[in-house]
Amino acid sequence: MTVNKNSGKSKNRYIEVAVPLPVHRSFVYETGEEFASLDLAGKRVIVPFGKRMIRGYVIGPGDPKESIDIKFIKEVLDSEPLFPESMIPFFRWIAEYYIYPMGETIRCILPSGLDGITIEGFRITGKGKRALSENCLPEFQKQVLQQLGNGTHRLKTIEVKLGKKI
Repeated sequence: MTVNKNSGKSKNRYIEVAVPLPVHRSFVYETGEEFASLDLAGKRVIVPFGKRMIRGYVIGPGDPKESIDIKFIKEVLDSEPLFPESMIPFFRWIAEYYIYPMGETIRCILPSGLDGITIEGFRITGKGKRALSENCLPEFQKQVLQQLGNGTHRLKTIEVKLGKKI
């Protein structure tokens, strides 16, 4: 993917994400248009990691120069931060002092029960595809089905993209 350094419309276009895996580094992701205006520090996000999607913790703005292949975040899981941005230097210190991965450090510090999330996804059915191709739907329903035509999405993602509650 080509990174256009001059197209940063928002201060949060690139974010640094710590993943709760045994890796001693963080990763840079691009927010995309739908999440670029959000303040994401301290929130959980779903990110592509290898061939799977995993949860990560946003620990600040990311530097695109530090990454070769920058991928887009898929979802923001929290409406409010789980921890204030002022705690991130403390988390970094703990991770360095105990030589423990940053994402694992944050996971251990946060209250238990946050890991047991179920992510429900919606996808377009054959009936929805037919209705979309027949062009017989009200405009809002058409927009929802068009979003679902791009893969599986959470309800919150569709609402953010459309700027409207469903």
